[in-house]
Amino acid sequence: MDYQSGHRTARIFSGILSLLLLVLACNFPLTGTEGATQPPPSQEPDGQEQADQSEEPIDLTGLLPEAGDTLLWVDGSLLVYIPPGEFIMGHDDDNDDNDDNPEHTVYMDGFWIYRTEVTNRMYLQCMVMGGCSAPQAGDTDDPSAADLPVTSIRWEQAQTFCEFVGGHLPSEAQWEKTARGADGNMYPWGNGEPNCELLNFNYCVGKTSSVIEYPPGASPYEVLDMAGNVFEWAADWYQANYYAEAPFENPPGPESGEVRSVRGSTFESGPDEIASALRSFLDPDEYRSDLGFRCVVDNAQEFAPPCEILAQAAPDADSGPGTGPGGSAACVVPQPEISVVTYCNNKVRGNNISWTPADAAIDYAALNGAACSQYDADTLACAGDPGAMVEIEACKSCPPPVVDLGVPGSCDPPYVLDDTAGLCRYDGDPVPGRDLCTPGFSPLGQPDNVCCERQEGNPHDFPVCPPGGTYDQASRICWFRLPSTGDKKCASQTVYFEECGGGPGGTDEPDNTCPPEKLVCYYFGNRRVCYCAE
Repeated sequence: MDYQSGHRTARIFSGILSLLLLVLACNFPLTGTEGATQPPPSQEPDGQEQADQSEEPIDLTGLLPEAGDTLLWVDGSLLVYIPPGEFIMGHDDDNDDNDDNPEHTVYMDGFWIYRTEVTNRMYLQCMVMGGCSAPQAGDTDDPSAADLPVTSIRWEQAQTFCEFVGGHLPSEAQWEKTARGADGNMYPWGNGEPNCELLNFNYCVGKTSSVIEYPPGASPYEVLDMAGNVFEWAADWYQANYYAEAPFENPPGPESGEVRSVRGSTFESGPDEIASALRSFLDPDEYRSDLGFRCVVDNAQEFAPPCEILAQAAPDADSGPGTGPGGSAACVVPQPEISVVTYCNNKVRGNNISWTPADAAIDYAALNGAACSQYDADTLACAGDPGAMVEIEACKSCPPPVVDLGVPGSCDPPYVLDDTAGLCRYDGDPVPGRDLCTPGFSPLGQPDNVCCERQEGNPHDFPVCPPGGTYDQASRICWFRLPSTGDKKCASQTVYFEECGGGPGGTDEPDNTCPPEKLVCYYFGNRRVCYCAE
């Protein structure tokens, strides 16, 4: 997904890390050394100097994340760091009904939270790997819905996904601090009145929207959709009076209960239903089409990238039809034409109706005594009494083609394309401390641990392509189909049957000059039908 410009550095692996979910077949609490604090140099007793005066003082600046720092995570999501510290939770207002969340101060440890709600694309990857069950409704594999929040998820399904990616659902306190910041803002963006430019609410859109659609309404930590779009599951059991007596530090929520807490608001919520302090709840076995979730990761760390990933073919409307799987020429058909030859035989009016191309589909209706029979592949022989008519339509069509773009495999930096293998090889510099590999991968074995290679038995190719892409096992490339509606052209004509000869009571002789050798007659029921063959 295309995150905003402030996070472009973290996006360099955005086309890469969506493939890493294939190795997450079990929970993986990530561990490592980066971000760990070190104690300051110790002082000797009685004021004695340290043994080695030549050592420079240890500067810990930069080792710990700061508020708003981001980290691309294993499912392609972007984590945002919420720093430790106090914040104002709840709200006291005689005009509000949030008696279950009185204003109070809470201290929270630092944590990482998803910048967006979990999308259909993220959740589908977990489903494909067998780590998550399907939502109760909706189409997670619809490419047009890839960046919409996944909905119709029960509480346990949401928690299972978060555990699958090494995290958990946010506590109510974590969620509210993320939404309001430290100063207790009324809304994520501050205290200004809500409007349709800040969030998807009050039927501004009337349905869910992309999880990156409303950056102006971001929270103080630049986390999106903390108001509007969809409700979000929280980790806590709901208890109305919990926050009147909750612990000051890291309130975990009640130990048990019957319903789970739900936070946020939806695309249907009115202006009086979107304050960040509002709490709601739902039976954990229930689900809604306007209820999703996001995850928290307590100790997120950067990890080394895989040594090789699949190449991809980016959609490019100018590339034209290519040689991808199922590729074909564009669908274009000729314009059908209809022609009529009129004649009389024994006072019976005849019309030979022909069409091109010969394989066009024909639809005709004989009215008021006219009778037709298909004499040839492209000709109807019709006869009728005066006043009869035949309405005929000839159509030629072809179905939408499978047009795959012949774009060579491409790689996002710092990967380079290996044309022979159809894979992207890591070609970046090692980063100190990034020696952590996700399960299923091992360090390459070089001193710098530049990248992680797949362990034996780990699936090499995982057919996950960006929305609209189709994975081809042979080429190891994600191909994209151009949208097409096919082609259909039609021609129509109404053929009338008039009197032969001199009108009523006229001559029995035909009023055309058809050579005898070309005059063809046959019986259509009890009617003798003749026409002049070409």
